[in-house]
Amino acid sequence: LLPHSFFRNFPDPFFFAKSNRSSHERVDAVDMDQGQDSHAQIPDLGPLLNRTIWLLASIAALFLGLRIYSKLSRGRTLWWDDYFLVASFVALVVSASLQSLCVSLDLGKPNYAINLATLTEMSMYAYIAGFFSILALLWSKLSFALTLLAISSGWTKRFVWFVIISTNFVLGANATVQWIQCWPVERLWDSTVRGGCWPKRTVEIVGTTGTIYSGVIDIVLAGLPWKLIWNVSINKKEKLGALFAMSMGIFAGITSFLKLTTIYAISDPNIASNVYLFIFGTAEGAITIIAASIPMLRPLFQRKSTSPARMRGFAHNNYRHTSYESDDTFDRTLEKGADEEFIVPIAR
Repeated sequence: LLPHSFFRNFPDPFFFAKSNRSSHERVDAVDMDQGQDSHAQIPDLGPLLNRTIWLLASIAALFLGLRIYSKLSRGRTLWWDDYFLVASFVALVVSASLQSLCVSLDLGKPNYAINLATLTEMSMYAYIAGFFSILALLWSKLSFALTLLAISSGWTKRFVWFVIISTNFVLGANATVQWIQCWPVERLWDSTVRGGCWPKRTVEIVGTTGTIYSGVIDIVLAGLPWKLIWNVSINKKEKLGALFAMSMGIFAGITSFLKLTTIYAISDPNIASNVYLFIFGTAEGAITIIAASIPMLRPLFQRKSTSPARMRGFAHNNYRHTSYESDDTFDRTLEKGADEEFIVPIAR
């Protein structure tokens, strides 16, 4: 969950600018409980935000590009998990672009250095950036869940469906709260608009709940491949390689829990504190995209070998009575277009 409370965190005199100063003049927030002795001691965090989010987006783009190349270069078609991951990356880039726009409007600077004339615009773009960041996170999780759904059966498939539905509900609720916590919605970024808002504590609880659930789901999805692969009759090296590739989502879970340390920004009067919430929000989405892409890259590092027909026959002959609950699982996933070679490594 990303920044919720720019205007809501400031005392009215700061916003209404009741004095005769120009709206383009830099406004001092009158200490704002920041405890600084000198304005010069407070750094501008805007450049840090820009560097970090675009580095994360670039790495995510690299892994996503390699994932798509790995599939298309082997004559495989893209499937729903690929489409959701591409949509997730597009949402991530939109969010990063809006965050950079906010930086150009003084996001990251201490309160006293923010231009009052651009504060409303900056806050509006920040809310939109937060919304797209949540979409990026949601769609990247759904992508990996769909991959697991294609290769699972029985109770595992039912559990993955539960993960998909519950993740949509929880993160969807987070995205919705971003727009309904104040009414009319314009009051979110313009304190001169009359209306009401939810208590800040309520918004913090929603954000914390969503972040914890997101982290738990990342770890659960990273653990499911162990159930799917552990009993597959392949050599230990191949098995561990597949498990390692499929379990990278645990790092997204760790990032989600680290993001909990930045939730305080929701009620912090210092606007610059939102920078760290933006960074961790972007990092979680980017790392999830990377984690979902890594398993598909294994064929790039393996020698080309058998034909599709031979691979299919090998799968039937060697993976019968394994963790797959149906002998035709491999065929069905191929027919649906899902690329599961990385999960059940085929003999070279």
